Amino acid sequence: MKRRRQDRDDEYEEISIGLRGPTPHPQESIRGEEKEREEKDKRAAERKGRRTRRKKEREDSNEKNHKEGLSTDDEELELDIQRFRTQKDGILEGAIQVFEDVEEEFFEVEQLLGKFLLWKSEDFEAYRESFVPLCIPKVLSPIVRLHLLHWDPLQDDSDIFRTNWMRSLIRFGFVPSETRESLSSDPDLNLVPSVNEKIIIPWIERETKSV
Repeated sequence: MKRRRQDRDDEYEEISIGLRGPTPHPQESIRGEEKEREEKDKRAAERKGRRTRRKKEREDSNEKNHKEGLSTDDEELELDIQRFRTQKDGILEGAIQVFEDVEEEFFEVEQLLGKFLLWKSEDFEAYRESFVPLCIPKVLSPIVRLHLLHWDPLQDDSDIFRTNWMRSLIRFGFVPSETRESLSSDPDLNLVPSVNEKIIIPWIERETKSV
């Protein structure tokens, strides 16, 4: 993992220098830069060697599902893979324990939304005037963030819109007799965009920066 981060930093710096040009430095720092350059050149040669080897292995095995630019599991040491899985399982288990005293009706997105839907159907005016639609994303935030821990957007089968909790959000308040006019006046029309903006996108940004 440390090697991968170093490789990523090296490539980022090479691209940046290519765009802006080299930055002038005082004469006394040239020797240190030369040593650093030698180390970077060595790492670049090792990267090229690894990529060439993996490409040859894929050609020999007639692999067709490889996506250029994505690393493969055989790059990682088995110990690193096992350590990552153990840490991930521990995080997921600890996150679930946070909700161990929560009743199921307040833990599942669909059931929680059902309570808001009941209020909305019984007293629509009070529901709207109480600004409930603005509060729903905040109420759902802890549960949605828990589900996001299980989501890996880099996996082919990880379409977030196919998850049960997202489908519950999309279907919230939907009725077969819905018309364009009634839909436009629905105070929950922006529920999914609001959840994306306030919860999912910030989560993706944090995860991306931590990689």
